[in-house]
Amino acid sequence: MIRQHATQQAVMTAAVSAAGLLLCGCATTAETALAQKYSETQRNLYDHTGKIEDRTAFSTNSLFSDYLLHSFANSPRLRAAFDQWKAELERIPQARSLKDPELSFDYMLNQYEKKYQFGLMQKIPLFGELGLQSRAASAKAEAAMHAFENARFMLYDQTADLFYNYYYLGQETAITEQNLNLLTGLEQVAEVNYKDGTMAYSGLLQIQIEKEKMADRLQSLHDRRQAESAKLAAVIHFDATEPFP
Repeated sequence: MIRQHATQQAVMTAAVSAAGLLLCGCATTAETALAQKYSETQRNLYDHTGKIEDRTAFSTNSLFSDYLLHSFANSPRLRAAFDQWKAELERIPQARSLKDPELSFDYMLNQYEKKYQFGLMQKIPLFGELGLQSRAASAKAEAAMHAFENARFMLYDQTADLFYNYYYLGQETAITEQNLNLLTGLEQVAEVNYKDGTMAYSGLLQIQIEKEKMADRLQSLHDRRQAESAKLAAVIHFDATEPFP
């Protein structure tokens, strides 16, 4: 009679498993701090991205923080740096863990029996090797975090410069419009006085020249505001159909 015999062999014993757990260890304080920092950044920048992306316009009541948050949440470069940070964080537990065990299978057949043999082998690294790998992975994750922060600071500076340039340009435009309205009113009064003979033509002409200069300056300011608005929209990744208020 042909006998069939099957055996299962596991190289990993309970003692080896316990040793593996000791080698793997737990997350360090630095790793926990990195993970907490990542979660905090996720909540502040990206958890409410849907509301930000639904924004169709900015109003006169919009603050710099509104523009900045839109800039952070919609920047592809900043998001790429953030995702790289996440990827490096996910590599830390992998570096601290044992490699997957290797499963082997042997099959032997002779005239009298069939024999199957299974083997499970777990490679145990040298003492301290997993710790070194874990610290190296943590260092890469921290470097990725600093790269993200650097990208965010650069984007902050770009957004702030363009926003406040646009803001002060708007203030200058408003003052210029007021001055033009004043000159328009003076011109009307001067025309009446010139007709009454109480003002010389040279006085009227001087007011008209100043008015033309002010009108040209106002047009120049409007053109500059439109250009600066386009720059700001590009930096914050906002699809603007008209200049910001």
